[in-house]
Amino acid sequence: MIGTITRLQPGGQSGGFGFIASDALGRPHDLPFRHAAVAGAGFARLRVGQRVRFDQVPLPGDPRRRHAVRVAPLAGEEHPR
Repeated sequence: MIGTITRLQPGGQSGGFGFIASDALGRPHDLPFRHAAVAGAGFARLRVGQRVRFDQVPLPGDPRRRHAVRVAPLAGEEHPR
């Protein structure tokens, strides 16, 4: 899937989390993701507004809800301004 980073919350030792607005789902269905779900350049290099690709899977313990995994910047979006 493809989407846009809508929020990032750095988290010290926990690494942080963020939300992605999926192009397919749109807002207000932003999908959460944890810092460990980010591939490539890593969570610290992501920016709000950045376009990313990702997969979505059920949340452990609540299969009705979903979250993003394997989050990676789209080509050309690795270093947003």
